[in-house]
Amino acid sequence: MAGRDDRYGRRPAASSPSELFPERFSHRRDESSHSRDADYDRGRGDGKGAALPYGKYSKPPLEISSSRRSTNASDRGSISTAAAEPRATKAERLPLLIDLLGDAAYLRIQHNQADSKLKKIWADWKRSTTKASEYPSVDEMQRQAVQKSENEKNNLKQKLKELHPTLYDTFDSLLKQYVQDQASIGPNTQEGADSSLTKPQGSPAELQAQSLEPHQPTKAWMEDCLQTELNKFKNSLPVAQGPDNSEIQKLVDSLENEKKKTQLLENKVEEGRQQHQLLEEKLSRLEQKLDGVSTMMEERIAASKSGTTTSATSAEHNQLKSTVEMQGRTLNFVKNQSDPIKIQKLQQETENLADRLTKGIKSVKSLHEQNSALIEKQGEKHKSLENDISSLQTTSRNQDVKQKSLERDISLVRSTSDNQGAKQTSLEKDMLSLQKTSESHEAKQMSIEKDISLLQCTCQSQGEQQKIIDDVVSGIKSAVESLLQKGESLAEDIASLRSSVKQIQEAQGSQEARLSTLTSLKPLVKEVKEQQKKANVLQQSVDALQASAADWSLQDFQNLKAKVQGYPPADEVQQLLVGFPSLLDTKRLLAKYPPSGDLKRLLEEMPPSSDIRRLLDECPSPADVKRRLEELPPSGELKQLVKDVPKLRESMSEVNARSSRLPTPTSTPAFMTKEMTLQLITPKMDRLEDALKRRCADMIQISSGLVAETVDQANARTLKSEEATQALDVRVTGLKRSVDESKKEFDAHVTTLRRIADENKKLDQQITELKQSVSENKVEMYDMNNDMENRLEEESTELKSVKGMVAVMTRDVEKVRKDSRTGIDDIQFQLVQMTDWAKNFSSKQWHDNVAQQITAYVPAQFAGQLDSLATRVSHLETRSHNSPEISSKRRKGANGNPLVVNGLH
Repeated sequence: MAGRDDRYGRRPAASSPSELFPERFSHRRDESSHSRDADYDRGRGDGKGAALPYGKYSKPPLEISSSRRSTNASDRGSISTAAAEPRATKAERLPLLIDLLGDAAYLRIQHNQADSKLKKIWADWKRSTTKASEYPSVDEMQRQAVQKSENEKNNLKQKLKELHPTLYDTFDSLLKQYVQDQASIGPNTQEGADSSLTKPQGSPAELQAQSLEPHQPTKAWMEDCLQTELNKFKNSLPVAQGPDNSEIQKLVDSLENEKKKTQLLENKVEEGRQQHQLLEEKLSRLEQKLDGVSTMMEERIAASKSGTTTSATSAEHNQLKSTVEMQGRTLNFVKNQSDPIKIQKLQQETENLADRLTKGIKSVKSLHEQNSALIEKQGEKHKSLENDISSLQTTSRNQDVKQKSLERDISLVRSTSDNQGAKQTSLEKDMLSLQKTSESHEAKQMSIEKDISLLQCTCQSQGEQQKIIDDVVSGIKSAVESLLQKGESLAEDIASLRSSVKQIQEAQGSQEARLSTLTSLKPLVKEVKEQQKKANVLQQSVDALQASAADWSLQDFQNLKAKVQGYPPADEVQQLLVGFPSLLDTKRLLAKYPPSGDLKRLLEEMPPSSDIRRLLDECPSPADVKRRLEELPPSGELKQLVKDVPKLRESMSEVNARSSRLPTPTSTPAFMTKEMTLQLITPKMDRLEDALKRRCADMIQISSGLVAETVDQANARTLKSEEATQALDVRVTGLKRSVDESKKEFDAHVTTLRRIADENKKLDQQITELKQSVSENKVEMYDMNNDMENRLEEESTELKSVKGMVAVMTRDVEKVRKDSRTGIDDIQFQLVQMTDWAKNFSSKQWHDNVAQQITAYVPAQFAGQLDSLATRVSHLETRSHNSPEISSKRRKGANGNPLVVNGLH
């Protein structure tokens, strides 16, 4: 329905709840308060402005007449004129303070009412069992009501906040003014003031003056309270001193307590008004809701009729088709119901009814000339007329039922439109989900691109590591090659040493040469030992490198490169190798030896080679040689012994000189001296020769062993370096394999990225297609909306015309009903007359009249004849009944039909 009538069956145009129900807004303030507010607003217009009622003014207008000042001064006759003016201003501020308190109480009551209203709306919303899917407009309506209540509550709260400072300032100024008045007035004047305050309370003139002033009871109560408190304060003060700050603070505290009490009273009053207003607000709110629901239902019906859209799925198309067909059927139904042919039929029926009524009236008029059978026929006609009226009522009821069915169809259309809206929202949700999936795909694509960039970085870092490893391997290879070259040079040096040693062995013949060679070989041994130590250090470093190369990382290779760079270069190693004694050095050493003649002589004096070989074979082992060398005196002692040889010779010569004093002094002393020297020197020289031979053999063996060990160590080092290079090659191949695998993975990631990009393109195409389809659906929906709106407007116009025709019909029916009622009343009146006339036939008066008429016009013998005939008939009847033998005879009338006598033929 388009709207709803009020409780009296009327619906005024543009009516509000306040206009429809004026008694529900009785809580509003009267016109006097509004006029007073307007006066305050006019007085406030010259000041700061009018943002709030009764607020934002510090000095309200004081337009009290001088007569009132004079009356106040006369009432307080004992007070001086200097103190009367501040009291007059205080008395003038009291109505303002009272009005502010009233405004604050009113706003507080309104705030509490708004709060309870909001709580009630929330409670109703929580208790409601309606589903949002079935009635989505209910939630929106409840939400709007909650928002409206919250806004109203916040506005009232803001007004209270803005009103409180003004109230506090006014009250504080009044209190300060009173304290100043009390401080300026002496104790005598105070006593007079007390007497003047208590004296005129009962005077009729003062009561009459107070009754003329507005707000006088409240003002008097406030003045009494203030006066009592100030009297207490005055009595507590000493006579000669002024007011104390502590007492003023106590007074302020008492005033605050009074404010709290007044606030509690205001809250109680507000609660009472709130409880009183709840039902009225509920009724007004329900009416507003119903009006809003009716308007929203109409709008949603229009939107539902105009909002049937086609979706992408076949099910939605079918449902839309079914709803359109249903709507078409309902429209056809409405058109059929609102067909002018049927209306003409109804008019014809009403005209026929009117004709029949006229005929009935005519037939009723003819009843006066007919008998009781015509009366019965007229009753049947009356019944048929009542049936026609009942049929008309049933048709009107059917019209109501059809209208209700039309409303149901409209509700169905509305529900279908709601379903279409829900489907559209679901479609929008699907679009949003598709957009989210596309965004997630884009995020995945970005993450994959980041992974690809990371893989590229790792590949670059691995390439750099590979380059560093290649550099390290090349450095190791170069170091190994340099070591091999050094080993070869060392082997050549050792071979040269061996050749030089052989030459020395061949060239040695004398003990001095042997001793000199022994002394010359000591630094060579030391250098060989140092080289062996260096070779051992190099071997240890190479072993450590090989052991740690298996688990080396990029940092380890870099450290290795730094260590290799920290080793001495090949030039320094060559210089160290150059430090070994060369052939020239050996020649110089040999040049220092004794001459070749002496060597030949010594060689000639030496035993044969077989004996030397035997002696060499009988040489002790290297361990014994080492032990004996350790047992030998040090080289310094040997040198000292060599130096002492000439002394020995001198001593031998002295001995020979002494021996010349013997009997053979000529040639024997010299010969004896030579023999003696030979005897003394030969065993020592033999021992020295043996020791030198042994020492040379040991040194040769040691040097050969050392050379062999160095060669073996160099070979082992080369093997280890080769193994390390092979391990490095294996590791490099593994790294290459991992790089290839990473490249394959990178290619796979690239392919997946391309596939994802293709899928994203497809999704973008699908999204664009969906957007196009949605836009097309929207265009179709708008077209359908326009078509449906046009059709709805046409149907609404047709419905309005049908309603007008129905209204005309109802008026005609009412007219016919009135006419029929008047005709029925006439017929009833006539029937009453006829019944009275029929009853007159059976009345005693009528019989008496008939008897009188008969007696008046019938002759006297006719009665006797009738009596005789009656006796004869009765006699015959009794005889026929009593005698079974005689058959009952029937008398025939004039028309040949048997007459009925006493119920028998």
